[in-house]
Amino acid sequence: MKVSVIIPTFNRASLVVETLQTALDQTFGDREIIVVDDGSTDDTRDRLQPYLDRITYIHQQNAGVNAARNRGLQHASGEYIALLDSDDLWQPFLLELFVNVLDRNPEVGFVYSDFSVLKPDGSLIHNMLKHWYTWENDWDALFATATPLPAELLPPEHAPAGASAMLFTGDIYHASLYHPAVLPSASLYRRSMTSAERTFNEEDSTCGDWEFFAELSKRNGAAFLDLEAAFNRSHDDEVRLMRLDFALRLQRQIRFVERVWQQDSEFKKHFPGEVEGELRELYSLLIKAQLVNGKQAAASESLRQLRSSGIGKPGLKLAVLKVIASVPGSGVLLLTARRLRDKLTGADA
Repeated sequence: MKVSVIIPTFNRASLVVETLQTALDQTFGDREIIVVDDGSTDDTRDRLQPYLDRITYIHQQNAGVNAARNRGLQHASGEYIALLDSDDLWQPFLLELFVNVLDRNPEVGFVYSDFSVLKPDGSLIHNMLKHWYTWENDWDALFATATPLPAELLPPEHAPAGASAMLFTGDIYHASLYHPAVLPSASLYRRSMTSAERTFNEEDSTCGDWEFFAELSKRNGAAFLDLEAAFNRSHDDEVRLMRLDFALRLQRQIRFVERVWQQDSEFKKHFPGEVEGELRELYSLLIKAQLVNGKQAAASESLRQLRSSGIGKPGLKLAVLKVIASVPGSGVLLLTARRLRDKLTGADA
């Protein structure tokens, strides 16, 4: 097959069938679909039963989204790999367009696009990557090259109304230091440019795919399409990653930055101070989150780690955090001050 589509799922029987249907409805037909059921305890298998003759269905003990992706890779035969999370949806042209882009740009490791959020009432929030890209969201400034998307790659009957998309190529490794850069479900990557079957970090469900695309971009570059080829459904089920404790997500992000950019001496030579500055900011957010949650001992430990790491710049901000962490009940005061600030500035409106 040209493309292997990997759909990891866990207890999303109410969502996965619609997700699968958007993969089956693609205008591009040279593809296989692999659904990896990561130990679901609901009726996922029963819901997928009518599709078993058109997909490869794999059931495993619950091990996390990246373990499920890696399991799917073990069974994949495609030249290109498409990831589709079980709460996301595709435009019918996604695979055809992405395959055409990779075929015409053999030097890049992957292609990805913008996406929209589909709310429960059916309304859409557009251009979500503009919200993600806190470091730089001017595509012309971020990418090395920009060309109009050739019309034959996206036939008019599939193009969004009034769309005049651009195709950008370049490297998003630098930008990825500050924010996730790629929605996995809005991407297609070239398997030959990755190593081994354990492609995704199974110990980190928060940053595993973030890390994968950052490092693949560093090695081989990326192609980006400024059109919305996928939908991220807004919902609040029990396994949604955004439901994880904010402090835990920050801890994982700190470890991620430390193992990737902090170990990259070449990057740090070209962009002095950036890695340390981002780590200081993340530690500051973590300590505040721990204090607000009433975890004073954890906040004190995080402050100790920051200071012992050698990146904790002496200054007023660090001194204030130290004082706050040493005062019993300071988290309540911090939360009260934040709410008062938001009220006065209208941020809670």
